Amino acid sequence: MLDIANISNITQNNPTLDYNLQDRLWIDNHIAQFDELIRHNYAKSIQDFATVMLEQIAEFSQAYSGVFYLLDNSNQVLQATAGYACDWNNVQHQTFKFGQGLVGQSAELQKIIFFENLPAQSIHLNTSTIFKISAAGIFVFPLCFNGKLYGVIELVFVRAIELRQRQVLERVSRNIAIMLESMLNNALTQKLLRDSQEQTESLRSQEEELRQNMEELSATQEEMYKQQVLLNAQLTAIDNSLIAKVEFTPNGIIESANPAFCQLMQYSLDEIVGKHHRIFVSPEYAQSVDYQMFWADLKAGKTISGEYQRVNKNQEIIWISGSYVAIQNKSGEVEKVLKLAIDISKSKKEIQIGKVQIDTANKQLKKQLNDLQQLQRDTEARMRVFNLTTILSESDTYGNITFVNDKLCEVSQYTREELIGKPHNILRHPDMPQEVFKIFWQTIQAGQVFKGIIKNRKKDGTHYWVDAVVSPVLDEKNQPCKYIGARYLIENEALAQAAFKKMLKDWKIKVK
Repeated sequence: MLDIANISNITQNNPTLDYNLQDRLWIDNHIAQFDELIRHNYAKSIQDFATVMLEQIAEFSQAYSGVFYLLDNSNQVLQATAGYACDWNNVQHQTFKFGQGLVGQSAELQKIIFFENLPAQSIHLNTSTIFKISAAGIFVFPLCFNGKLYGVIELVFVRAIELRQRQVLERVSRNIAIMLESMLNNALTQKLLRDSQEQTESLRSQEEELRQNMEELSATQEEMYKQQVLLNAQLTAIDNSLIAKVEFTPNGIIESANPAFCQLMQYSLDEIVGKHHRIFVSPEYAQSVDYQMFWADLKAGKTISGEYQRVNKNQEIIWISGSYVAIQNKSGEVEKVLKLAIDISKSKKEIQIGKVQIDTANKQLKKQLNDLQQLQRDTEARMRVFNLTTILSESDTYGNITFVNDKLCEVSQYTREELIGKPHNILRHPDMPQEVFKIFWQTIQAGQVFKGIIKNRKKDGTHYWVDAVVSPVLDEKNQPCKYIGARYLIENEALAQAAFKKMLKDWKIKVK
């Protein structure tokens, strides 16, 4: 602890010591004031922070004017951010590259640049008086911390700056740099947080859209699965037949082949997978323009059939009759090339028989592929019509709504958010007899399909009639795991009431 009495006795005997101690106390006091000011302005924007600090520094050092330059990392220039007693309209667009002018030189070297006792004619300052005032000193100091530059402050004086004022500014500059680093890191953290939140919302939206698309395509996928099973069965039959089958990438690289093909070419499967088709042709043909066009046509999606001369592993000439079929995805891009072929080397009679078989197989394969693509297009069209005409919903086994389509929201006047998670009786009209819903639950809980005329209630209290079909979805134990309901709006009131009364009569339900 500092003993003031002892200091007084010492300094009385040594005036120089008294002066130095008073300067140190004065410097420490002002540094503490600046530190408090820095902490107090932490929450402000960097521009406001720079303005406050420049004003306080200028007032403290009695500078005539000053400019606070902030480092723009993206462009590696020092950009004027705040000004004191200067023509800000001109200064605000001012930038310095590293090494350019006093500001750029101070930034590049990360050192203080100080000029004093300047000649009277060296720099004239703009004033509102009729007199010309010359600068007596220029003080440029960088804002650095841990060897990293954050900005530069330039001050102009009309009188000499005191040494102890310079010492305060030199030490304060580091604390300003520390605060700038913290503010920039905080700004970066906030930006990353906002970006993360935006990405999360985007992913949620995409997930919901994907869920709806998956539900809409479930029926299509089931039909496609059946077609794929049939196609796989046919390909398996081909694999076990005398028809040689081989699959290539669009660039001609072998991906797989069946035993008939390997036996025909006298290669093992391991010897050909990953190799190019050119191992089956003569070197002259492999270098020809015709061969290059052959694969260019396949890659473009063309199907090519004919008789071809090929070379087996023993360099023996064989003849095959076959087809190269380009398999395309929904975008029309070729994913692979399927080749089906038979050996026609022994006799022309066998060639003709085999050609008929391969042509038939090729037509069947192409027809099945076309039928599958047409089925997909038809199903997609049906789903679009279905969503425009049919009121659709799903619920769990307790009757809580888990999905609704746009048609249901349109007719019921409820939003999707107002319906999801609510029990289905939110749509129930009070006129509906309890016996109807008793039959309804007994039917679907037993795994059967319910059909009936239902009177539902809209959000505004009015009613609407629907012809409803509700089917349970059974799990692997043949028990209902959810319910899917499709309803068709009956707009003719008289027709709806007549159908409803007939249903009650058929079910022997009396209306009170």
